[in-house]
Amino acid sequence: MAERLTYLTFTGLRRRGWTDAMVRQLLGEPDVQGRDPRRWSVAPVRLYLLARVEAVERTPEFAACSAAAGRSAAAARAGAERRRQAVLATIRAEPIRVPVLPQAELERRAVRHRRLLGGGPAPAPGPGAPGSGAPGSGAPGSGAPAPGVPGSGAPGAGAPGAGAPGAGAPGPGAPRAGGGAAGVPGARGGAAGAGPAGALVRWQVDYLCHVLRRYDALLDGLFAATGRAEAERLLRRRVYEAIARAYPRLAAECARRTR
Repeated sequence: MAERLTYLTFTGLRRRGWTDAMVRQLLGEPDVQGRDPRRWSVAPVRLYLLARVEAVERTPEFAACSAAAGRSAAAARAGAERRRQAVLATIRAEPIRVPVLPQAELERRAVRHRRLLGGGPAPAPGPGAPGSGAPGSGAPGSGAPAPGVPGSGAPGAGAPGAGAPGAGAPGPGAPRAGGGAAGVPGARGGAAGAGPAGALVRWQVDYLCHVLRRYDALLDGLFAATGRAEAERLLRRRVYEAIARAYPRLAAECARRTR
């Protein structure tokens, strides 16, 4: 009966502590090279005879290369940890400067940003509510509220402010809830729930986060294996805290997003 030969793949060699350089230097060309019939891959399959691998692993050359590779890996890990700590320290110390805008202007920009994200036309300012393109607009800064948005005058909205016949909503001259303009967070105490005020609060926080995206550059040099997720969480928390300090009426929504 013929002896059955056992081979190791390149992945198997790595699991045994081999690096790419060690394979090239100590093993050279693979014993078998071809295509894996079970899966399609551009790269050929490289197989190394287990007996030859074990023989090389018993040599002084392999021991020296393995020790050097271990030192290099430890140095790389230490360097990555230093980068991670440096980035975290920078994020903690960096002042987050939030642009302070009048409420009507921030609402107008937030609605316009929302429209641009949705692919719709940007609203043009005009007479009416603050920053609104038309009297009785469902949200300040919008020329024509999108269908289905609470507070919209579009048919089928089915929410306060809807002008559709039979919607069970107040007519055009009816007062808004809370005595304020529709969509203004102050009309409902800045609640971030459902309804025009809550939607507009979320849009304003979204817009301010977009403006502050420049601080993402603080994450440069970090990758998944070097603590990038931790740094992203810290930066996100600091941005929301800065927004809440600059705009206390948006603090509840910022706190909700950091939970």
